[in-house]
Amino acid sequence: MKRARSPNSPADYKKIRSSQETSDESVHHDERMATTSNKNPENPSSSDNAPESPANAATTSSPSMPVESLTTKQQINQSPGYAYEPPNVDKANLPNVLELVTGEKFVVRGVFGKGGSCTVFRVKDENGTQCAAKLIAERIPEYPTYYELLAHEKIIKSPHTNLISFVVNGMLTDSLPGFNGEIIVTEGLGPSLRNVMRRARLDTNRAYYPSFCTDNIKRIGSQIAKAMAHLETLKIFHLDLKAGNVVFVKPDIRYTIEHDDIQPTIQMGDIGIKVIDFGCSASHWEHWENKKWRRVQPPALRSPEVMMGLLYNEKSDVWSLGCLIAEMFVGQFIFYSTNGNTEQEKNQSQFELTASRLNHAVPMDMIQASQRGGHCELDYNFLNERPPNDRDQLMNIMREEADIPLYKLLKFMLIIDPNERPSFEDVVQHWFFEGI
Repeated sequence: MKRARSPNSPADYKKIRSSQETSDESVHHDERMATTSNKNPENPSSSDNAPESPANAATTSSPSMPVESLTTKQQINQSPGYAYEPPNVDKANLPNVLELVTGEKFVVRGVFGKGGSCTVFRVKDENGTQCAAKLIAERIPEYPTYYELLAHEKIIKSPHTNLISFVVNGMLTDSLPGFNGEIIVTEGLGPSLRNVMRRARLDTNRAYYPSFCTDNIKRIGSQIAKAMAHLETLKIFHLDLKAGNVVFVKPDIRYTIEHDDIQPTIQMGDIGIKVIDFGCSASHWEHWENKKWRRVQPPALRSPEVMMGLLYNEKSDVWSLGCLIAEMFVGQFIFYSTNGNTEQEKNQSQFELTASRLNHAVPMDMIQASQRGGHCELDYNFLNERPPNDRDQLMNIMREEADIPLYKLLKFMLIIDPNERPSFEDVVQHWFFEGI
């Protein structure tokens, strides 16, 4: 394994931070649909929840019988992620080999995923080891990889079993059309949570994603929390935590689907996950820095402080994890825009839904700081117009009494005021995860 090279000199630190303000959310593996829109996920016509082509849908057995994923029948001798490769990949036009100027060569096997800022190829190194090779799109402003490589460098020095491992980075001998020539190679892993949810939806031939069983949510959520707690000790903000950036370690993952009258449930046995993709990451603020706001995090998992135009902080990723755990439980986002055509109208409706669903008071100091900051146009008058509500609408996502422990975890994490929100270490220690 080769260490990450220092991407820029310390003198360029402020310049890079400034250029990062304009970077958009990166994509790793096959996660293009889930966070590019604020559309209502309860509407089957939404891009993320629309049924996939019936021709590709799996035929399910009797509703009373568990359904085994079709992917488990075709995993032998396949590279990680093959069964979950994005549609419409023209393999005839893929490069055969990616060669770095330092001599390393990687044979291209396919594609993990594509995004506006990068494409991640499935590759094998010269020893036959599966890897993921991220190529950066050629665009302006230049894609800032400084913090991504800095995150990898810190993790090399202090690794964690639930964080993706770095292999090498550098420049290609021959840059591919549309890319800037830079390459970041990490270990090759299995499908993402989003991949599995999407495939399970095909298996059931339903419009909505199945949910994960509570035991799986505990095991997966605990590992994510531990990974994020470790990033916190390394003073790294992830800022792009979502279902597509949590991947299973094994490529040949197996699951069954249990059917009931309410919602199909995914059940898995051997679960090991890693958090990936530091393309949107940043270092914790230094005391000497001129802190600048930027819009970060996937829209449906975006923390209230960022929506309000305030600075992200150590608790912002905690909010995203709370949203992700809820998504695993209900099979869809719990915060989303309910109406609007413009970005501002969508943000307004999502913020109103968030405040209503949690039935929280929005702290006045946050509102005042938001109005002074000039980074958002939220109208807070709706807070004065809300009728008294003695029922917590978050409780509505619970299906039975056995779900109450999960509900209490979400209540613990999803706090509008980041000063009152728990740290990742607090989340790791929560009694919901006892025995994991």
